[in-house]
Parts: sequence; structure tokens; C-alpha cells
Amino acid sequence: MELNRIFTVEEFARHLGGQKSLAGYRVRYYLSRGRLKRLANGVYATVPVGVAPGSYEPDAFLTAAAIRPDAVFAYHSALDLHGQGHSVWWTCTVCTTCRRSPVVLGRTTIKFLSHAQAARPRTGVLSSRGEADVPWTTEISREGRTLRVTTPERALVDGLREMSLVGGLAELLESMDGFATLNPDALKEILRAYDNRRLWAAVGWYLQRRLKDLFLEASILGDFQKHRPRTRVYLVPGQRGGVLVRDWNLIVPAHLQCSFRGDAVGGDPPEQE
Repeated sequence: MELNRIFTVEEFARHLGGQKSLAGYRVRYYLSRGRLKRLANGVYATVPVGVAPGSYEPDAFLTAAAIRPDAVFAYHSALDLHGQGHSVWWTCTVCTTCRRSPVVLGRTTIKFLSHAQAARPRTGVLSSRGEADVPWTTEISREGRTLRVTTPERALVDGLREMSLVGGLAELLESMDGFATLNPDALKEILRAYDNRRLWAAVGWYLQRRLKDLFLEASILGDFQKHRPRTRVYLVPGQRGGVLVRDWNLIVPAHLQCSFRGDAVGGDPPEQE
């Protein structure tokens, strides 16, 4: 029973030459023997020898992809799949065109989210797998299955947009700092689609912090600065107190001021808010 660690009844039927009734019979048989574990309707995992089905925790990413073949892994899950997750995160976040209730796999919960309006699949445009193409995504292989995941640039914008889904600002910064390169043009394309001045300022502020190690010129910040908020906004929505970085009209947590150089663009140092 080693068709795949995680599979659907349809995949099993194809493995048996298209015999769906036989696939259903064998699934029921292996379930009764404790060799399979049901993960969701029509989705099963092969239980390793010597492991009790009730204690077996299958791979959350592969499970999510089996449940929703159009799954796009985003937020903290994108950081994890890119190898940059800074800490263990027990929520697997998936964007899909067809939401469903969460799936709990032991310690991990899979959450199925809707695509942001600006990042919905492009109508009439297909990916390399023949599926509707979702902008600013890439493919990553995991145990023989191809997974679609948001690019590092979109992971940054999405994380700044929904910090609760990446574990907060500190987790996002620690994770993003692990990327050796970021494409400013790709970031601008995403930001134009999201059309949010706080995000323009937040991304510009982040790039300004990392100009040297990303091998970027300070001149690239000009386009980001043109779209900064006209009035002061908080980097973290709901935040109180902090440091005003005048280059971006952005109030950031005070503990980040030591790693920020406020004179990289406009020469104005940060001031306490």
C-alpha cells in the first residue's frame, strides 16, 4: 500500500486502471486494518508500519494540496516552503478558489483562505500544470508533488498586509531577512495591484533597512516613496507608540529604530511618537 503517502480516491483508482469501485473497496479494507488514515472526504494517508493511525500526523502541505489541487501556499506557509520560516508554526495557510472548513492534523491546522482580490487567478491564463494561473507564485517540489507557493516578494507584501497570518512583524522580518535577493520591480507590480499606501511605505521601509545586503541602490526607493501615505500611519495596525520614520510617514515599533537608518533617502532621522 505504497501508492503515495497522501492520495485521493481518484488517484488510487487511476493507479488501479480506472476501477473506482475497486479503489473504494480497497480503501475501506485498508482503513479497517489501520493501514490508512482518512484526512478529509476522499483524501487518505498511508500509515507507516508500527504507527497507530490516531497518532500519525501526515505532512500538512501534501494534505492541503490533495484536498485542494488549486492550493496556493501563502503567508507563513510560503516562508516555510521557501526554507525561511524562523520558528515552528502550527498553522498551514492555503489560498484557494473554493474555501472549506479547517482540517486539523494533530498539532497542525490547515486553514483554507480566499485569494486577495488583487491576486485572484487570471481568467483564461493557465499555469504550467494546466490550471488557472495565480499571479506572483512559483512551484516547489515536495516529496514528488509539485506545490504552488507565493514568491518571496508576494510573501513580504502579504505578510505586511496580514501580520497575524505570519506570526507577527518580528517573525516576518526574521524570515524575510533570510532571502538573499528581492526584486524591486516585482514588488512594485504587486503593490500597484494591492493599491495600499501603508504597504508601499512598509515595503520601502523594509528595503531601506536592507539596501546593502540586497545589493540595491538607494535610488530604487524613490518610486516607493512617491506612494507613501500622506499622513502618518502605523506599520502595525492597532499599534500604539513607536518611532516616526519621516521618509515613509510610518510609525514603527521603537525597538526597531536601532536597525533603521532614517537618512538613507531624505535625511530626516526618526523621532519618538
